[in-house]
Amino acid sequence: FKKPILLLICAVYFAAAANMTTYTYKTVGTLKIDLNVYTPPTAAPATGYPVFFAIHGGGLYSGAKTGAFSATELAEVMSRGWVLVSIDYRLLPSVFLEDIVGDVQAAYSWVRTELPKKTPINLNRIAVFGQSAGGGLATIAGYKFSPRPRVVLAFYPGWSNWTVPSMYNPSTAV
Repeated sequence: FKKPILLLICAVYFAAAANMTTYTYKTVGTLKIDLNVYTPPTAAPATGYPVFFAIHGGGLYSGAKTGAFSATELAEVMSRGWVLVSIDYRLLPSVFLEDIVGDVQAAYSWVRTELPKKTPINLNRIAVFGQSAGGGLATIAGYKFSPRPRVVLAFYPGWSNWTVPSMYNPSTAV
């Protein structure tokens, strides 16, 4: 009984203690695509904070950066002294799959080039995390992005829905 209460108190403390800032990492026409950066309450290590790069699920048709992780997961990342980056990306059926992958690649590149100007991070310690469609995108990051992330955590990656015709032709009815 005591352990769950202690875990809940820790989760609430570290989630509340995280400093969150929103940045625009890409603009397409007038659409601004954002990411959130959660910084732990602890001072950065001499080598910089490790980065936990979270990609939300939602079948590539729905979802948002705020749903990429739970409060407990945020608290765990903060308690370890990592920076958590959670991204938005454009959704189907109004774009192609390659556009979504391009958005994730742009966010990953932004983290590597722009985030170090804002907070000290360790570019050699980036983990990419995703669930469902986010897991599929995390898997793509593991073999397509350069330089590759140090770790890929893909939970039940959503591959099967990538055969839907609207994935390749946005004008196709869903």
